[in-house]
Amino acid sequence: MFLKRLPREPVFFAHIPKTAGTSFRQAAIRAWGKSRVWRDYGDSSHSSAEVKQRIHHQPDYFGFQRQLKQEGICLLSGHAPIRYYRRIFPASQIATLVRDPVARIASHYHTACARQNYRDDFISFCRIPEHQNVQSRYLEQMPLELIGFIGLTERYEDSLEIFNTTYKTRLQPLKLNRRSDKQTNNGSSTDIKKLTPRELEFAQTVNEADLTLYSKICTLFEQRINLLRSDEAFVHGKVQTLSPTHISGWAVQHSKPEQPVQLELHVNGVLLEQLVASQYQPAMKERNAGRSGYVGFNHRLQQGLSQSDHLEVRVAGSQQILNGPRQITPVGDQPHDEYQDETNEPYSDDDGTFDSRQHLLDNPLRRAV
Repeated sequence: MFLKRLPREPVFFAHIPKTAGTSFRQAAIRAWGKSRVWRDYGDSSHSSAEVKQRIHHQPDYFGFQRQLKQEGICLLSGHAPIRYYRRIFPASQIATLVRDPVARIASHYHTACARQNYRDDFISFCRIPEHQNVQSRYLEQMPLELIGFIGLTERYEDSLEIFNTTYKTRLQPLKLNRRSDKQTNNGSSTDIKKLTPRELEFAQTVNEADLTLYSKICTLFEQRINLLRSDEAFVHGKVQTLSPTHISGWAVQHSKPEQPVQLELHVNGVLLEQLVASQYQPAMKERNAGRSGYVGFNHRLQQGLSQSDHLEVRVAGSQQILNGPRQITPVGDQPHDEYQDETNEPYSDDDGTFDSRQHLLDNPLRRAV
């Protein structure tokens, strides 16, 4: 008899529009049953009754978190930025799919033309602020390296392999909510290859943040799939600062959350020091990183190192290299890392999470689930 393989804890799937999220959600429903997959697509008929009651009508996030576990919910899927649910779900239980930003906005445009009777041209569609850098806004306030799972639409089956390995599940690939590459009702094509040079350049210009984000995620994805194929565990981590005197960052292995990650500092390819990611980082605790925030490292460098030296922090055993700077940078020239603890003050959500999310959901061109 076939036994369902359920995730041990509920997973929040941040469904970014036009990234194969519908296929992913339906694959989860097929594997675990409709009753185990809740939906948050705003205060609408597309959302589960429990979500509308606990999140939209009478907000009770603590009660909602308990209800998810009590009722054996496997997945909460919705058009909601990660920041909206990051206090309810551990970072290890947050998942999403991303897509080439130009292909995503072209697909979004096609849907608007086909389903919402949008009549203007592609460039006019791209000019609307709500359509720009959508993926960056969904993933903001959470380090990319910390998110439990980020897949690529363009490599959907490989992404499911990573998801299944991470959460010990058996989701099977489905390809739904897709349309053939036909012309829209205003005569414009949505095939990215058929965009005019001006359309392509404009879409890239107004989605610059998403292009940068997508490039970083592709690098992380390649690293993760290569480790998976080598039967090595993936460690979530990052080097945050590399100054003439110190190197600091964080690392956590979600599959072994109780154990501190053992690291190695390599200089010019030679093992110099062994590190342990066990120091307290308030920003990581605030983001549900695991180990109650005790996932950091801060190591004093030996004298004699210069800006010409190449430093890497590797995971002991797998030799996975953590993202982040690898050349020593003078203190005044170091790039800012918004998740670095400089004052022990957690990151503030003063921008109004709910209002920002409603701004996304209320856009009439994004109501199609």
